[in-house]
Amino acid sequence: MVLDADIEEYVSKHIESFFEGYDVSDILLNNTMKAHQMIMTSQSTGFASLGLDVADVLLEEMSKSEDIKPCDLICALIDREDKEYMAFIKLNFKTSYVHLVEMEGQAIANKIIRHVSTLPHKTQTVDEGFVVDWMSGKAFVKDKVVTVDGKKRAYIANAFFANTSVLTPKKAVDIMTKTAEKIVQKYQDNNMVKMAKVRSTIHELIDSDVEMTSDAIAEQCFETAAEREAYNEEISKKGLDDKTWIVDETHKKKIKRSQKIKTASGVEIILPYDYTANGENFEIINHPDGTLSIQLKNLGELL
Repeated sequence: MVLDADIEEYVSKHIESFFEGYDVSDILLNNTMKAHQMIMTSQSTGFASLGLDVADVLLEEMSKSEDIKPCDLICALIDREDKEYMAFIKLNFKTSYVHLVEMEGQAIANKIIRHVSTLPHKTQTVDEGFVVDWMSGKAFVKDKVVTVDGKKRAYIANAFFANTSVLTPKKAVDIMTKTAEKIVQKYQDNNMVKMAKVRSTIHELIDSDVEMTSDAIAEQCFETAAEREAYNEEISKKGLDDKTWIVDETHKKKIKRSQKIKTASGVEIILPYDYTANGENFEIINHPDGTLSIQLKNLGELL
């Protein structure tokens, strides 16, 4: 396709998200993977043939699960920072309604029509696809878990990357954080201050630019050996005990850093985790009549 400047910007924006996405995983290629084999074949058949092969595999996957949305597939060779990449981006269709003006005989007719194949807006993120850095032997994968034959699986990883477990930095941080909160609920009676302290501590580790490990989180978040042991045991079951993670600057900005408290009276309060983590700032008071009050301290001046 020959793209004008506006459409090229649209396509480039979606491809760029694979290098900055918090929910994109890195996978090292090897010759057992279908993606690797297809790219090797394309060296004699050409890139256009590779795009058709990728589309055939995706179509086959779509026939197995209704969870995979119909789409347009962008296949592109791109240059970025003096390196060449092969991008296969799935633009899922969405339904939209548009104004149409047409002639009916000699009269102008204004209509509202339903479009079922509208592409994502340029500000929206792409849901699925992958980008290959062939020279470095690496793929950037954005996947979706779907149900196939009653079982859930990440279908792009399964189809192209030998069923490699795709764990993004976002998923890893979420798993480690939720596991830590689970331990707090068990050992600290679901203490809200302790829960916030766990979140705040993990954010501090992320911001420190050190490699995140389950041992570091256990050491920083829990005071007793029993809590640390329970946490490491849960993390081991999830296969994260021997892994390290570094969250880059782009991803740091996307991490949730505040919690919302909702009350039966309709009041909603949003508090930063590092504020709630200090027990002197926040207190929940239980009254004899069964009602609750929240006391906030050390707020500084009102803006």
